[in-house]
Amino acid sequence: SPTITAVTNNGPIGEGSSVTITVTASDAAGANDPLQYEFDCNNDAVYEIGPQASDSASCTFADNGSFPVPVRVSDGDGGVDTDSTTVTVQNLPPTITAVTNNGPIDEGSNATITVTATDPAGANDPLRFEFDCNNDAVYEIGPQASNSASCTFTDNENFAVAVRVSDGGGGVDTDSTTV
Repeated sequence: SPTITAVTNNGPIGEGSSVTITVTASDAAGANDPLQYEFDCNNDAVYEIGPQASDSASCTFADNGSFPVPVRVSDGDGGVDTDSTTVTVQNLPPTITAVTNNGPIDEGSNATITVTATDPAGANDPLRFEFDCNNDAVYEIGPQASNSASCTFTDNENFAVAVRVSDGGGGVDTDSTTV
């Protein structure tokens, strides 16, 4: 019967990334009982990877958290051993790729500020948008799901508008545009 002596992973990793799970196991029969390895990446009692001869597998995690990954080793003669490792997946901040506005505008008019941003966790980390129309470090608009907002400017000069994007997991990015 096989014996698992260690189950390791190369984490922690960032959300949206893959981790390598490695099993160290042996069997008293040695080469007479070649081992087969199985991996349950999503911990649902179904081993998605294997049985395979390789003692390692890659599992991908879309969002941050701690995730158990069970493994099963069999020897072909009915002998089985199980164990698991816990993968730590860290939140990664969103990235603002563009901040645009529909200016130039006339004084007393509104400008629409639009933010383009992404997060490594995709839909698992819905983005929230905030807008600081007068650039005083107080975000008057948001947090909101919409990536655009309207700011009113009463004078005819250039104004900086700060934006902040958060992912709900503690990740934040900031940028600005000039209207």
